Amino acid sequence: MEIRAAIVFETSGAFSIEPLEISDPKDHEVLVRIVGAGICHTDLAARDQHLPIPLPSVFGHEGAGVVEAVGAPPLAAPVVTEAPLSTKPAEQKVPPSSVAEVKETALQAPLPGVIIRYEVEVGDEVEAEDVVVILEAMKMANAISTPVSGRIKAINFKPGDSVERDAVLAIIS
Repeated sequence: MEIRAAIVFETSGAFSIEPLEISDPKDHEVLVRIVGAGICHTDLAARDQHLPIPLPSVFGHEGAGVVEAVGAPPLAAPVVTEAPLSTKPAEQKVPPSSVAEVKETALQAPLPGVIIRYEVEVGDEVEAEDVVVILEAMKMANAISTPVSGRIKAINFKPGDSVERDAVLAIIS
């Protein structure tokens, strides 16, 4: 499939919108049709080689779009988030069994960051896609939403805590 991407070919070079060919999503990947994207200071630092990114490289990790395809196996309950895009493959967070069989769901950090605040408390009822926690990552506030409806069973961090990627932020039962 052909896409268009912002590419830099040399140190401090101009961003050039170029056609690229990409494959269909592999296992645990999603294809997102980007409807809006930005270039931020991180992209500029990488372009100028202040960050060790090999060139040529595709830039623009801040984006919004629509999920067009999901690689196999299908996710039982996708995590809906406003987190920045990543070139790393998504990991399956929920067993590929039916959602009805899932007793508890671990809401995991999609990337490392710092907890700004939780929007819920233990015992609160939540609906799928409700925002549970705000995580600062890559100098942006990211709203992390629950993939399932249920009750907040546990909150594992407090505001100001640093978390690693895949840290369990909350448990929904």
